[in-house]
Amino acid sequence: MVTLVFRCPRCRTDCICGVTSEEEAFAFCAGVPLQLACWVCGTHSLVVHRSAWAMLKEARPEHFFGECLKRAAECRCEAVRAPEEATRRRLLRLESSWLSLGRRIVVSDAVVAARRARVRTAPEPPARERQVDLVR
Repeated sequence: MVTLVFRCPRCRTDCICGVTSEEEAFAFCAGVPLQLACWVCGTHSLVVHRSAWAMLKEARPEHFFGECLKRAAECRCEAVRAPEEATRRRLLRLESSWLSLGRRIVVSDAVVAARRARVRTAPEPPARERQVDLVR
């Protein structure tokens, strides 16, 4: 699970959102923006990890679909050149994330950087307890 804090560009409210989907959490950590809504005014924003902010802040909203296609193509090219199967699968997942983002994007969405992001992994299941005979 990823917990995100971002500031709504319209009403300036700090919003806290949890992302529970494994695919969306993976994509966010890899720099793909997530479309999230402000809980006060309902404005949709594209929230991106701070490390990927510099790469996307220059993208104009009307050309964002083209940016998504460009990033997807970069992932596909890297996947073709990847020597390891695990790396290739990861890059193809990223390509899919960029393409799906490009399909569902609304031009009016603002791109904002997450103020804070906390990644939580699922807790490990407790080890099986062994019964110990105390009487011998």
